[in-house]
Amino acid sequence: MTAYATSGIALRGIVTALPEAVSENSALAETFGAETMAKIIAATGIERRPVTTTHTVSDLGKIAAEAVLERLGWAADTIGLLVVVTQTPDYPLPSTACVLQQKLKLPTSTAALDLNLGCSGYVYGLSVVTAMMRTAGIRRALLVAGDITTRMISDSNRSLAPLFGDAVAATALELDDASTIAFDLGSDGSGAPYLISKTGGLAEPGAPELFMDGTQVMAFSLKQVAPSVMRALEAAGTTIDAMDHVILHQANAMMIKTLGHKIKARDDQMVFAVKDYGNTSSTSIPLAICDHLTKTPVTGAQRFLLCGFGVGWSWSTAVWETPVPAVHDIVRVLVRRLFIRTEASNAVGMGHFMRGFAIAEEARARGIEVFFLLSEVSGPVAARCGRIGARVGATGALPGSDTDDVAAMLAPEDWLIVDSYQATAAYIATLHARAHTLVIDDLAALDRYDCDLILNAAQAAPDAIYRDRSNAHLLMGADYALIRSEFRTPPTPASDTPFVAVMFGGSDPRQLTGGCAAMLRAVLPGMKLKIIAGPAHIHTDALRALADADPLMELHVDPPSVASVLAGASLVLTAAGGSIGEMAAMGVAALVLVLYDNQKAVLEQCPFPVIDARQALPADLGDRARALVDDPAALRSVAARANAIVDGRGALRVVDAMFGEVSDA
Repeated sequence: MTAYATSGIALRGIVTALPEAVSENSALAETFGAETMAKIIAATGIERRPVTTTHTVSDLGKIAAEAVLERLGWAADTIGLLVVVTQTPDYPLPSTACVLQQKLKLPTSTAALDLNLGCSGYVYGLSVVTAMMRTAGIRRALLVAGDITTRMISDSNRSLAPLFGDAVAATALELDDASTIAFDLGSDGSGAPYLISKTGGLAEPGAPELFMDGTQVMAFSLKQVAPSVMRALEAAGTTIDAMDHVILHQANAMMIKTLGHKIKARDDQMVFAVKDYGNTSSTSIPLAICDHLTKTPVTGAQRFLLCGFGVGWSWSTAVWETPVPAVHDIVRVLVRRLFIRTEASNAVGMGHFMRGFAIAEEARARGIEVFFLLSEVSGPVAARCGRIGARVGATGALPGSDTDDVAAMLAPEDWLIVDSYQATAAYIATLHARAHTLVIDDLAALDRYDCDLILNAAQAAPDAIYRDRSNAHLLMGADYALIRSEFRTPPTPASDTPFVAVMFGGSDPRQLTGGCAAMLRAVLPGMKLKIIAGPAHIHTDALRALADADPLMELHVDPPSVASVLAGASLVLTAAGGSIGEMAAMGVAALVLVLYDNQKAVLEQCPFPVIDARQALPADLGDRARALVDDPAALRSVAARANAIVDGRGALRVVDAMFGEVSDA
């Protein structure tokens, strides 16, 4: 490509997010031998590297982007363009840029796109952002560049394991006619076989695995980097001597030094930032800027020569005169993991899983890795976890019989939530010895709770009992009601037609759903009915037959959004449990049925009218429901009273109680 220059964009800030976990190359002596590692460290200059087994590019990108926006005082709605450069996207589709646009709550008017480039990607990204900003008059943009490369490298790969680190940088850019930038860009696809992950795409499905021919990479770099630098300098009308900072892709110290000599850069111009980070692919240039400017403060306009080169083959050089960025920070991101040991099956229903899911949603929104541990995993449960990026696995045993397997997964800095009626005091104590532990408890039935936190969201939670049996911090009452995100902001009703809904969780072995529907139809013949059955419900065929025979009855089996189905309901008949808080948070009136002995406390504490149905559905159930429907003012009063008790922020408070914040490097 012909080199070119343009007036254009100013560098306002960069924040690079690094996982807190570090792999020391000296520790690899146990695998590859002390002599071998000593030679590798001496040749590459790489002593340690940030690594993660949990974060995605959007996880780290969100933290970096939020930090740079906050420190610059930029509002999210001022960003008109988001470009993400990565070769390790969160998903094959959608683009990581779209995922990140949502996480950052950027406006829908923000253009967002990915660039699939590696070591040359940062400068390529600058060229794309510059062109779009200048052409469209976009005032502000974010360029996010990064890769989680270590996921593509086996621990036994001696050639690559000591070289690569994980990082993501967010660069804040702004239109500025006083700034100038010149580019030289190029590619040569004949180099593809020498730096490649053959697997992981459609051509060769499978897990990605990085391969690199180091000799070929060095030969390519020696051939293409210097000419690209010279063309960019010529386009900018300047020389290498005029540069304040020469920042080449940080592959390794030997390569940087060799190329620096080849382009005739002075030692005081050259920037080296591989010792503590390794090769961080498309992040290496912005990370080097952050590291260098933190150690060597400067003021006024600065002249940067930036050059990326590698996989493709692909190369890119920028000669950039821009004010020194106001922000150039490195943020260390805690490797935070949350394990949730709970149940979801036809036998126990979905209630325990759903309240854990409410916590998981909030945790994932903060970049915390979530692992559900269940005795068995159904397709709907796996799909629901996948939608928020949570992992799920089957232990194959009930809590208490899986102690060793669960304990083996935990590290001291992890958090574990235990939510199961099968969990014993001994089980909880054993796992608490391995990790921080929160127990979600309804019954106060154990003689001892050895854990960090106890959560009981009942209105009259028995905190005195817990204080006698535990030293744990208590999360008690409706402030900790675990409300899933879909219920926190009630959706707009699909129509104004009044309706009554019936919703019982679990497998509903007594077919209460059908029984309630029949009673309601008998007393409300002209009322629209909506019936909701969860994924574990075992009577869906019978419910479908009811709905097919009744033109005013709708059946919704495992709907994508329960809240959307319930929005605008006059009344919801539901079981005692988590749905009470969900209805309260939505501001929808409910008639609550107590079905089991462990729910009997609800008879005294519930903000909604309650019916004892432990033995059977009472004969007057339909009449009681009709009386409520016939008194809309009373329904509104009941709904408002319940809504005042539950604000929907319980899951947020629980995650706050467990996890700290990101720390600066």
